[in-house]
Amino acid sequence: MSVQPRQPPVRGAVTAPIEIAAGVIGEVVSATTAIVLSPVRAVVAVGSAVTRLQRTLDHLDDMADGVANMEREMRGMRADLANVIGELEGVRGGVGALGTSVDSMSDGVSGIRGATETLDGRVENLNKSIENIDALASRFSRFGARRKEA
Repeated sequence: MSVQPRQPPVRGAVTAPIEIAAGVIGEVVSATTAIVLSPVRAVVAVGSAVTRLQRTLDHLDDMADGVANMEREMRGMRADLANVIGELEGVRGGVGALGTSVDSMSDGVSGIRGATETLDGRVENLNKSIENIDALASRFSRFGARRKEA
């Protein structure tokens, strides 16, 4: 018995090159598709980056508008504060004048107090004088009463 090498079946021998060719064609198509789609993917990626950049610029514009609005409001507040300071200076002047008036009134009240104390002293002296006159009058009336009796 002799052993003969095994030969591939006829069908396998005919279809093997076709299968190899189909595999190679599939690889070429896959590589070609990847090559063709790479620029498309790159364009999509660039478009996405441009869209994000546009949104970022829009946000920066909004922020710049916000800063401009804040600056305008702060200038308005500065003007309002200048008006308030002017009014406070007027109030300060009024308070100073009021202080002078209060000092003047205080001097007047002190003068009235002094005059009242002087008047109180004079009234006391007058009361003493009246008491002395009453004492004298009572003595004179006793003298007058004795004269009438005599």
